[in-house]
Amino acid sequence: MWDDQIHGADRPPCPDIIKTSRERTVSAIKKHFATKNPKFMSLIHGDPHTGNTYLDKAGNPRFLDWQTFHIGSPFHDLSYFIVGALSVEDRRANEVAVIDHYLEALAKFGGTSLSTNDDDVMKEYAKATMAGIGWILTPMRVSDVRTIWCCDR
Repeated sequence: MWDDQIHGADRPPCPDIIKTSRERTVSAIKKHFATKNPKFMSLIHGDPHTGNTYLDKAGNPRFLDWQTFHIGSPFHDLSYFIVGALSVEDRRANEVAVIDHYLEALAKFGGTSLSTNDDDVMKEYAKATMAGIGWILTPMRVSDVRTIWCCDR
C-alpha cells in the first residue's frame, strides 16, 4: 500500500524525505498523534479548508460544516487553513503575521494568550502541519483527485 500511495504514477508530489523513509514517516505520524500538550487545547473546527468557508451578509468570513469539531490544538485549524488557502510564496511571506493575528483573536475571545516569540508555540504550529500528511496518504477513490493534489502545497 505504501508504494501505491507514495510512489504511484498518479499521485501528487511528495517530499523526498517522506518518499525515501517509510519508517521515519510512520514514526513521526505516530509521535504526532500520540503527543498532546495541555497548554494548547481548544475547541476546534477540525476541517477548516476553503471549501468550508463562506462570507456572511456583512462580508465577514465564516466556517460551515462543523460535524468534526472537537478539543484539540488550535494550531491544527490554523495550519490546515493556511497550508490549503495560501500559495507557498504567500504563506512564507505572511505566515508569522497570520499566526500573530490568529493568536490575538484567540486571546480576545477567551483563549490562552500566546505569542510567536514562545518556542513552544512555534513548535506546536509546526507539529500541526503534520495533519496535512493525511491527504498524501488518501486513496484516490476516497476523495476528488483535485483535493488530494492540494497536498503539493
